[in-house]
Amino acid sequence: MTKASAPVSDYDRHTQFRARALDGLRERTINGRVVMVSILLAPAGSGLTPAHGTSAGYAEYLCRCERCSEAYSVYRQHLREQNLLYRKEVKGRMVSTLLGGKNSPKHGVVTGTYWYGCECKPCQQAKRDSRSQADTRAEYLTHLVPREDDGVLVSTLLGTEGYPEHGTYVGADWYGCWCEQCRWAKNTVARLYYLLRRDWPGRPARGAVSALSRAIVAVWSGSLPAAREQIVQLLRDHPVWAATDLIEDEADKLANTLAGNKKERAA
Repeated sequence: MTKASAPVSDYDRHTQFRARALDGLRERTINGRVVMVSILLAPAGSGLTPAHGTSAGYAEYLCRCERCSEAYSVYRQHLREQNLLYRKEVKGRMVSTLLGGKNSPKHGVVTGTYWYGCECKPCQQAKRDSRSQADTRAEYLTHLVPREDDGVLVSTLLGTEGYPEHGTYVGADWYGCWCEQCRWAKNTVARLYYLLRRDWPGRPARGAVSALSRAIVAVWSGSLPAAREQIVQLLRDHPVWAATDLIEDEADKLANTLAGNKKERAA
């Protein structure tokens, strides 16, 4: 009699799919920009599925080609229009009745105004804070200059006094630098994020996974043994991982992914 295999939970199925989607991404240059494009999607109009040009291509397969990006933009606009239907007037302000619900964030988040159209005071303050941050980032982006040899935009702020060095996640994400080091850091954070999220004990908090992914990238100094040792320490100091016996195995996976992605970049 054949032993029945254990059922796969929706959460495990999702994390496995995301890992496969991540492995299917390849760098492509589109209109002068390097973007990640999925090789798991069929050409649009081929009649095959899944194909480029759908919101699922963007959200599920993580493809950033023009067709998938445009389809996702249209989809998001439709969802926002639906959210705006769930508002009521309170003291002269249109307030969202969705915020604070079971499947929605609380009032006072930046998506409160942009995504739900809420005009309550906490959401309005979050909007002002977001604009202030956007202005700061916009100022940083004015310091991007194209390199002479290939035209890649590189930040002149990074590596100067008061600013981070090249090769950090914020270098690409916040300062817009697309040099090899910063691009490697951002892409590696993404790979580590999905690996950690898949192996995370219990249900992970998105912010915690992202923070740990960035911390791991920051310890890379070119030495695999040194990186593994520091990753072990990061996991031992972590409130979730410290309570498990998974640290050694997870450190091996993370260190090898870190070093492997560096080799890919060098190639």
